[in-house]
Amino acid sequence: LDKLAAAAPPLSRPELQRRYNELSKDKNFARIAFGKTYDCSFEDYYQDRVFVDPLDPGQDENAVPLCSKGFQKSITIYNVREWVALSKKYFLHDGVLSQANAFRQGVEDFFPSRYLGLFTAEELQYDVCGVGDNVEKWDESSVRKIFKLDGGKGAAEALVAVAAMGGEGGAALSRRFGPSSPTIAYLVKTLLEKTPQERRQFLSFVTSVPIVTPGKIEVVPIVSPSGDFMPMRDPGCLPRANTCARRLYLPKFDDYETFCKVLWAVVREESNYKGFYEWRG
Repeated sequence: LDKLAAAAPPLSRPELQRRYNELSKDKNFARIAFGKTYDCSFEDYYQDRVFVDPLDPGQDENAVPLCSKGFQKSITIYNVREWVALSKKYFLHDGVLSQANAFRQGVEDFFPSRYLGLFTAEELQYDVCGVGDNVEKWDESSVRKIFKLDGGKGAAEALVAVAAMGGEGGAALSRRFGPSSPTIAYLVKTLLEKTPQERRQFLSFVTSVPIVTPGKIEVVPIVSPSGDFMPMRDPGCLPRANTCARRLYLPKFDDYETFCKVLWAVVREESNYKGFYEWRG
C-alpha cells in the first residue's frame, strides 16, 4: 500500500482504487503478509474485524476501542494503515500505561524507582523475568533444565493436582516421569527441532508467558483412577497445562510422530485463541 501511495508518477484515483481492490482479493495475502501456509485474502482475514483491541475475540462494543466508536468502524484495505498505527499505539502505550504506572508505584513503595536506572535492560530482564530470550540457544541440556522430573513435593500434592485435571483419586496418581522416560525424550526432541517462536508458544501454553522464568515445569502423566498411564485416544485425553502450577499433563503416545502432531496442534490452538486451551472438537 505504501508503494502504491508513493508511486511516481502518482496513480490516478480510478487506477489506485483498482489496485486496492485487487490486493484485497488476493488469496496470497496471508502467505505474503504473515507467512501462513494457507490461502486467505485480506477481505477474508479481516472479515468482521473492527477498530477495537485486536486480541479481543468479541470485536464488539464491549472491547476496548482504538478510536471513537471503534466497534462500528470496519477494517478495510483503505483504512488498514490507520488501524495498524492505532493498534501499535494501544499495545505500546495506551494499553499498558496504567500497568506501567502501577508497577512504578509498587516500586516506589520500597525505594525510588529512579534507582532502577542503575541496571541495564538486560540485567533487569534477567533479575525480574529470569533468563529471558535464550530460546534461540537451547540445547538438550538447557531444555532438560527447565523441567522438574522428580515428582514435586510428594504424593499428596500430586493427588490434588491430577484430580483437578480430571483424575478421580488413588495413590498411583502420584506417578511421575523420570529423566529417561520415552515421553520426556519425545518432549526434549521436539523442542530442539522447533523454531524459537514455536518454543515460545510452548512456554506460553504451559506457563502463560513466552520466556523462561524462574521455577521449573513439572511434567505429569495423565493416568486412570487405577493409576494406569492413559493412552492418547480421544479429545478427553489430550495434552493440557496448569499454568498457575507450571504443570504439563501428557498422555501416553505410541510414537514420536503422533506425539508431535498432537502436542503442537494443542499448542497452536492456544496460541491462535490467545488464552487457555479448551478442546473445540
